[in-house]
Amino acid sequence: MHIGRWEVWSIVEARFGLDGGAMFGVIPRPMWAREQPPDRANRIELVCRCMLLDDGQRLVLVDTGIGDKWSALERDRFAIRRSDGIPGALGRLGRTP
Repeated sequence: MHIGRWEVWSIVEARFGLDGGAMFGVIPRPMWAREQPPDRANRIELVCRCMLLDDGQRLVLVDTGIGDKWSALERDRFAIRRSDGIPGALGRLGRTP
């Protein structure tokens, strides 16, 4: 996508899950579950989306994702699934950190 002089890419750095009831509040589960089916722990899938911008002279990375300092218990609790990280995503776009 282009915005003015910037070329913009969306990079999914990680996927994670949070409790659907907490995310949708007072909206009844049957309504939100049609669009966002929960897993067995009632979590819906969310993503950490970073933006990479390039104006031909510089690259700007907006947000750096969820990080890697989560314990095994936390990774399990929040169903964290990381991609190959920012360096891998940049590599797929022909860029380097």
